[in-house]
Amino acid sequence: MTMDVHPYAAAYYRREVASMAALRPTAFGSLALSRESGAFALADYLCRVGRPRLRAVPVLRLGGQVWMSLTPMEVQSGYMPIRLARGRVGTAGLGLGYFVQRALRKPSVEQVVVCELRREVLELYARTFGPHPKLELRHANARLLRGERFDFFYADMYRQLLTPQAIDDMATLCGANRIGRYHWWSIEQMVLEVVCAGLGQRLPAWMRATYLPFLRLFAEHAGARAVEVYGCGAALVDELDQHGLLDRALARPPG
Repeated sequence: MTMDVHPYAAAYYRREVASMAALRPTAFGSLALSRESGAFALADYLCRVGRPRLRAVPVLRLGGQVWMSLTPMEVQSGYMPIRLARGRVGTAGLGLGYFVQRALRKPSVEQVVVCELRREVLELYARTFGPHPKLELRHANARLLRGERFDFFYADMYRQLLTPQAIDDMATLCGANRIGRYHWWSIEQMVLEVVCAGLGQRLPAWMRATYLPFLRLFAEHAGARAVEVYGCGAALVDELDQHGLLDRALARPPG
């Protein structure tokens, strides 16, 4: 897979934040949307790196706690799902609506179906961006989806990297629905852990073909910086194996 833009480039981040100009400061129920500037003490995606001052970063708070912010880490981790989205797209977890907005702009995307548990998040999105002919918003639990067909599904409902729940969700959702290509937030970290454990060849071929080009770009960016590797690659392979996700049936790119 060739990459036409670098997901870690500063110009890419500025462009992506600019594309979300509709996110203006507002309050809605327990939600507060702000634009904040300053030195954000956050790492880049997959590595620890100091960040210069950022300007006008969209930040969404729920009950006073940060729910999502469009920092470089969020944009970098959103690069692959945006790139992979095509056809009928399903996604779980709406946040600021960044992935949904970017997917809707792609000519190759026919429809985006959003499942979100928090009604106020759906309502804030609708108030901010309005309707779209390709968009369906559902107040629903994505884990209960059954009998659906998606060309691409993005599970963006996790608050931390490398949660085993993500692998369990993939097995459940792919078993109960027809899904061409599946991506969850931080799957690149999982592939990195497995490769660093020397077990990369145990991953399905489609997973290696999809994510190793991204990791090569990440390696160029990270250089001598501290790469986030937690040493759980073997456990992740075991988890995939227990769910039957290393079977030969998944040894080719789906879709």
